[in-house]
Amino acid sequence: MEATPVGHETISNSPCTPPAQVINLDPFREPPGAPKPIEKIRQEDGGILRVSWGESERIRREDSHILSIPWPEELSSVTPSKRKKIINPDSADDLFGPLFDNKSKRPRLQSVPQGPLNLLNRILYRYTPLDFSKSQIRLLVLNAGSFDDEISCRLEHFSFDSEVSFDALSYTWGDRTSARYIRIGDSYLKVTSNLEAALRHLRLKSFSRTIWIDALCIDQQNIQERNHQVQEMKRIYGSARKVLAWTGAAQAGSDNVMSKIGAVFTKNVEISHFNMLSLYALTSRSYWSRIWVAQEIAVANKAPLIIAGTHSAPCSAFNMFFSTFRAGLPPMASFLALRDRFRNEKEIDLASLLFLTAHTQATDPRDKIYALLGLAREVDRGAIIPDYSKNFEHVCKEVVRHLITHDRSLKILSRKSSTQSAIFQSWVPDFSTEMSAGELWQSDQYAQHKASGTTSAIVHFSDDMSTLRLEGSCIDTIDHVFGPFKNGRDVVDLLPSIIQELTTHLHKARTKTASNQSIRSAHGKKPEEQVDKAAAIPSVVCDAFVQSTLDQAKAVTTQPFQESTGLGASGGTEWSDPKEPRATDPPKVQATQLLVETFASRCLFITLTGFIGIGPKHAAPGDLVCLLYGGDVFYIIRKYFGQHQFVGDAYVHNAMNGELLHANPDQEFILR
Repeated sequence: MEATPVGHETISNSPCTPPAQVINLDPFREPPGAPKPIEKIRQEDGGILRVSWGESERIRREDSHILSIPWPEELSSVTPSKRKKIINPDSADDLFGPLFDNKSKRPRLQSVPQGPLNLLNRILYRYTPLDFSKSQIRLLVLNAGSFDDEISCRLEHFSFDSEVSFDALSYTWGDRTSARYIRIGDSYLKVTSNLEAALRHLRLKSFSRTIWIDALCIDQQNIQERNHQVQEMKRIYGSARKVLAWTGAAQAGSDNVMSKIGAVFTKNVEISHFNMLSLYALTSRSYWSRIWVAQEIAVANKAPLIIAGTHSAPCSAFNMFFSTFRAGLPPMASFLALRDRFRNEKEIDLASLLFLTAHTQATDPRDKIYALLGLAREVDRGAIIPDYSKNFEHVCKEVVRHLITHDRSLKILSRKSSTQSAIFQSWVPDFSTEMSAGELWQSDQYAQHKASGTTSAIVHFSDDMSTLRLEGSCIDTIDHVFGPFKNGRDVVDLLPSIIQELTTHLHKARTKTASNQSIRSAHGKKPEEQVDKAAAIPSVVCDAFVQSTLDQAKAVTTQPFQESTGLGASGGTEWSDPKEPRATDPPKVQATQLLVETFASRCLFITLTGFIGIGPKHAAPGDLVCLLYGGDVFYIIRKYFGQHQFVGDAYVHNAMNGELLHANPDQEFILR
């Protein structure tokens, strides 16, 4: 197909003059008659910044050597009177990089396009609008060159209506303060150092290369274009000839690992020959924390090419190694698992995607949602339209309202993190926050629980979405809380004292039917016996506590849980960091890791009638343990000035399959 070259316009009528012609022969020599070094940047009408030596009115016009710089497009709407307040040497540094030498306060003139932008010699690139009616996108044509050559490119418009062959770059923007500049035709664009490094490594010596790169192919200052192009990204990465996953430059033994990965298939190299720490470091790079990677990797037609420095390998080559990380998979594994799931199911409900990508990060918090729409169901894509003019809280509320009203399920409420800010309504999850292992204890097992049976959510959102009204029943009130625990090791260390205190509270409630039922049904299996069962983690841990309580006569140190965790008489244990890769894990390490996955940022609680449960970090005595229609788990709710606050979700031992569905009368809860 034919490409339409993207043009650009310069604001100044005259081209930029080389440094040697601007200020005589020496760019750092003051013009004749200048009374002192440069003092300021002043703005004159016509959108032109003028940099002058000293007070221009004290110098003859022919000696003033005024230098003109195009006014930046992103500030074109600022009135002339306001420009004088905005533009000064410091703010110019913020926008365009250092303009003056720190010591001499004289202009920093550079003829080489690397490093900070020199406003006196550069013209900023101006985008030509895309024609959305023709399904246009921009593609970057990376001109051929050697590694150290100036990066030279051009941007062209293409339509999806005709075939075009291109690669799509998947990468992280990286540190935006470390700016570099690349040539686009006769102009320049600012890029991050990580993107510049990627372009140098991907550039071919003899041929140009056509690539789609979000930072360059989307006019980031055009909100309308961003909204449109974000919706096209699934199509872009799905249509690309290859998806190039740039994870960064070579480091931490990555060259050795990458060179051997291909050899595993061609030369039968043993996995044991790998440096596992280097492999873990490679598959845990910051690239694997970026939310957009989830979609870019998942929708690729062919296995994305993982690139680290000068080496590359298909992502499928890494799967066989993850079986060796039984003590904690690296972040890369979750992205490849999501790719496999998407290729099998073709679309995934948005609630599940928000759980599965909770560990990821985004520069713009709205992208924690928008970046997943390409993988989501059609009904999700139709309800949530990318709109960067909306604030993040409003977008979060829209997501919750859509998922609850469409699915008639409260599953998304469990996405609330214990670390999120209190500025949101209590029922609104802050999707920008990460979740700890404990807060994810149910994400993969959610479908295994049916606390409210087959009921559907009965909800009503206020017009301004400030309150959420739900129906259900109050099962009990929290009497005592153990924790919260920072990690599973806290539980292991405190287990003897927790069991002793738990025994005291259970005796108080022994005459209660619910307590007796809960105790009688405890089976006390070893945690490692159920480690592979989908919904076993919370149940096993609670059973261990309850069973240990029943068997006090045999002494705590002889309990099955003590044997499996390695607890001794002193309460010590052999500890394994769950993020440290291990080839094998003995049963006691597996059991200890169960505690980590269950209790990190959570607490153990007991109710007035003797129910035992695992609740959110901020649960407190007096909070209500509620069963809400449409919820597969229980929820902790706090009374608040005639209404209620949502604290978080909870597991109640031996009550997760509808046992308490009709135990108490229905009531309404208004969450604010």
